[in-house]
Amino acid sequence: MRQALAYAVDADEIIKGVMDGKAVRVPTMLTSLHFGFDPSLKPIKQDLAKSKKLLADAGFPNGLEIVLNGPQGRYVRDKEVAEAVAGQLTKAGIKTTLRTYEFVSYLNNMVYVHKAGPVWLIGWGHPTMDAEAIYVPLFKTPNIFANWHNEDFNGMVEEAQSQMDEKKRLAQYQRINKLWIEEVPAIPLYQQIDLYGANKRVTWKARSDELIRAYDMSLKDGSNFEPSPAVRVPNLLGTSDGGSTRTELVEAVGIEPTSESPRRQASTSIADYLLLSLLGPPIGGISERPAPKVSSRTPEQGLGPVTRI
Repeated sequence: MRQALAYAVDADEIIKGVMDGKAVRVPTMLTSLHFGFDPSLKPIKQDLAKSKKLLADAGFPNGLEIVLNGPQGRYVRDKEVAEAVAGQLTKAGIKTTLRTYEFVSYLNNMVYVHKAGPVWLIGWGHPTMDAEAIYVPLFKTPNIFANWHNEDFNGMVEEAQSQMDEKKRLAQYQRINKLWIEEVPAIPLYQQIDLYGANKRVTWKARSDELIRAYDMSLKDGSNFEPSPAVRVPNLLGTSDGGSTRTELVEAVGIEPTSESPRRQASTSIADYLLLSLLGPPIGGISERPAPKVSSRTPEQGLGPVTRI
C-alpha cells in the first residue's frame, strides 16, 4: 500500500510546476553530504499503472479514499505542494481530501500526538550531517515523530549507533537506506533551495545554519557592517523562509544581478526536505512520553528538533 502511494507521486512535476525548479530530488532522507549517503540510489519515477496494480494487490481494486494533512504557511508553497500531491494521488485512484492547519497547532494537536496520519506532510532539518540524525528521531521507535515500526530497522540503527569503525558504520547505514526504500515509511519529495536577496553594497555568504547575522557581513568598501538601532538588517538581507534553522551548503551559488532586481544568492539545503509520512495509528508505547509544546519562534530560536517532512 505504501509503495502504491509512492509510485503515484510525481515529485519532479511538483518541483517544476510548484517550486519553479527551486528544489532537488532525493531518493532517501540523506543528501550527498550526509555520512551514510549512497550515491547508487536514485529517486523513483511516477508509475500510475504500477501504483494501481499495487493498490489492487493490496485489496483495493477500485481505489480508496484518504485524508492528507499538512501545514499551511510554514514552508515555501506548502499548501500548493500538498494540493499537487493530493491531485496526483487522486489520479492514481486514491481519492485524497486535503486538510491544512496553522503550523504550531499542527504540531501540538496532530504530529506530537500521532494524529496526523494516515498521510501527512512535514519537513526536517538538522545541523548534523549524519544518517543517525535522520533515522533515529523520525523512524526509530518509540519516538514522538515515528508512526512506523520495524524491529529489523530498529536493530540495524542501534548497531550503527554503537559501531566505532567508520567503514563498517557507513556500510551499515547503506544497508539501512535500502531497507528504508523497500519499506517506504515515507515518500521523500525534495530538498528546498533557499533564495536570499542582498544589497549590492554587501558582501555576504549563506551560513550552513541559515542564520542571518550582521557580523558575517561587510560592505564592499572594506568596512565591517555594524548595525545600530537605526539600521534594519532585513532591509539589506532577507530569506524566503523567514530564517528558519536548516542545514545548507555553505557555498552559495551566485546569480548575476539585473537592473530590475538585487543580487541573489541561493544555497541548497542539505538536510531540509519535504516528504509525505505514511501510516496511521501510533505504535503501542510511543505516546507515553508527554508531547512537547511549541510556540511561535524567532529566527534566532530556530526550529529545535523538528522542522518538516
